[in-house]
Amino acid sequence: MHLRHTLAAMCFCLSATTPALASESQPLRIVVGFPAGDVNDILARLMAEKMRASLDRPVLVENRAGAGGIIAAENVKAAAPDGNTVMLAPFATMVTFPHTFDKLRYDPARDFAPVALAATFDLAIAVRADGPKTLAELTDAARKDVNLRNFASPAAGSLPHFFGLLYGQNAKMEMTHISYRGDPPAKQALLAGEIGMMVAPVGAFLELAKGDRIRILATSGQQSNVLTPTVPTFKSLGLDLVASPWYAMYAPAGTPAPVVDALSKAALAAVNDPDVRKRLADIGLTPGEAGPQALAEIMRKDDATWAPIIQASGFKAN
Repeated sequence: MHLRHTLAAMCFCLSATTPALASESQPLRIVVGFPAGDVNDILARLMAEKMRASLDRPVLVENRAGAGGIIAAENVKAAAPDGNTVMLAPFATMVTFPHTFDKLRYDPARDFAPVALAATFDLAIAVRADGPKTLAELTDAARKDVNLRNFASPAAGSLPHFFGLLYGQNAKMEMTHISYRGDPPAKQALLAGEIGMMVAPVGAFLELAKGDRIRILATSGQQSNVLTPTVPTFKSLGLDLVASPWYAMYAPAGTPAPVVDALSKAALAAVNDPDVRKRLADIGLTPGEAGPQALAEIMRKDDATWAPIIQASGFKAN
């Protein structure tokens, strides 16, 4: 039986006590807070293609770019909880932003219903190809040269920003974050020697690493990243540095649980489709397997882990 029929049956049973719910004649909107071509957007479009077939209804990706996903979050918060609108959001929008924006107009735990963990990825520290050959060499050099402690990330307030600070804490040295507007200018600064190192998703470094222009020294997963199998993890090097940022799907708060469950099954089936898995691997993403309850628990744990690190940094985005 198509998931559409399951969803329709759930909606019929709930119609007496809830607003009009997801209709197969209405498109499912997947709202993305970033422009076309961004990793978040690519993931959403891959999911939409498969969810369209499994739900047997139109599924559209709607780009509401701006403010690191905040505009999209506000849009979905205000949407009707009828199963016709979801958001695909990155880690920062749902975990770090509540601690960096004093007047954020949404609450991740209160205003949204977790649907599914769509994908995870690893972070990495990279240096120029003529720089240190190992993380230990980088740490020793940075302890002696304050300029090497200048590091870049794709954006201020992102997890790579705070991961770089955490690396410094573990190495017992004070790091200085240099903010750039996205990966390209940060990588150019690294190549030009304006910064000592860069922290970003593994996928952001692959092209330059293959061209022997930079060297990836360590990755943040529990295990070696499939894209860089010969690069050690921080954990394997004896450092308590593990981070698995993610992209996850959310519905507006109040969306009935049976509707959320049906959407969750469709979303997880989409990212775990063999063709989609392969395409995700090409951009450094690992398909997720967590449904609503598991995603809620992941959010709680990640918030508990990163809130004190963010607060200790003193960083504010506004």
